[in-house]
Amino acid sequence: MEHSVCFIGHRKINVTQKLKENVRAVILQFIKDGNINFIFGSHSEFNSLCYETVSKLKKVYPNINRINFRANYENADEYTMQFLTVGYEKSISPAGISKSGKCAYIKRNTAMIDQSDICVFYYDETYSPENRKSGTKIAYNYAISKNKKIININT
Repeated sequence: MEHSVCFIGHRKINVTQKLKENVRAVILQFIKDGNINFIFGSHSEFNSLCYETVSKLKKVYPNINRINFRANYENADEYTMQFLTVGYEKSISPAGISKSGKCAYIKRNTAMIDQSDICVFYYDETYSPENRKSGTKIAYNYAISKNKKIININT
């Protein structure tokens, strides 16, 4: 997907006014540089912050697209799609995701990265979710392996 930016971050983050301002400034620069496709996953405070910011900017820049990459409803029918696209211009379920089980979010994140020119992360190396691996860390390392342009907003 040409001119695309994806957002991936930890489920829980410290949302400060400074972080909100930094996210807005970064996204605004992406728009000015011609990036029009903004790809979102789900289930993280960082995702929500970025989605909210892009949605506000869409009022000023109506040509930008909010694209939802989902980890469920791989074969959604037209009726279901009307609900999945609320608040988005497009909703995509990567092929084969329904067979991924607990790894569905990992597969979704790798698909988001593959389709993006730029990956914006909220990644903290010290973040350690209880009783599980950090999906953000896995995605961050994958983006590095794919030589993607990475911006870690948590620096």
